[in-house]
Amino acid sequence: MFEYHAVTLLKMKKFFLLIPLLLALLTISTLNGCKGGGKSRKNPVAKEEEIPAEILKKYRDDAARLALRDLVAGRAGTVTAADLPEIRIEFYLDKLKKIYALIQKNPELAQISTIHTHPNPSLHEVMVVLEANCAWKDRWKQGIISTEDLNLNQLTSRYNLKIEGYREGALGPTLKLVSSRYFNTTEMARLLAEVEGIRMAEPEGVVGDGDNIQTAMSTKEKNKLAFSKGWGDCPSGCIHRAYWSFEIQPDGSVVYLGQSGDTPPAMAPQSGGESTE
Repeated sequence: MFEYHAVTLLKMKKFFLLIPLLLALLTISTLNGCKGGGKSRKNPVAKEEEIPAEILKKYRDDAARLALRDLVAGRAGTVTAADLPEIRIEFYLDKLKKIYALIQKNPELAQISTIHTHPNPSLHEVMVVLEANCAWKDRWKQGIISTEDLNLNQLTSRYNLKIEGYREGALGPTLKLVSSRYFNTTEMARLLAEVEGIRMAEPEGVVGDGDNIQTAMSTKEKNKLAFSKGWGDCPSGCIHRAYWSFEIQPDGSVVYLGQSGDTPPAMAPQSGGESTE
């Protein structure tokens, strides 16, 4: 009998020792349940098939231009020839899809639905001026891209460059090298300017100012995207500008930070620059 009571007391002692542990587990479970029932911080992501094709094409152009601006500003690491890193384009495209989804759900953001990157620099065109005595200017005048320069041929072939708009100019024969694919036009211009027979080269662009999407790096883990609307004498440089800012979090989510700058008019005109051509 004594043995029976001793065993029973031992079991009860173990049970009471387990009570604090059970209570702690119950508390953790309850907290997790509360978190799970709250609103998720994950952003809605618009699927590609849910975005009109024309808008998706513009957002991909925007993403490529933001990647190019990063390269020009030295924010994208090592430059490989005149390539644009696809991983960086996809990064920005993903964020723009998330912002598009936020725009669809937030009436306050409706007026930024038509804002895209200002078309500087170009993603497809480089302006080139040849020396007056360039050995292969007659071939380029006929639209024949191949030359006696093997390095130049490799460059034009790699990026599928075509000749457009050849004309005689005061500085020498002037033309555009154009590709249907994205490329780093700033780096391409630098590479072309080193070729004997080419007097100068620079990325095509537009004059003036207008609406834009810009990046602003804040830390290694985060950065910001700012949609801005410009108005007031934009051909000379917009006098007024309103900003709608978004912060990209380390987990890839996008947080709307609010509006700043000038108060946009009810019907601010869609402003753009004028082509240099």
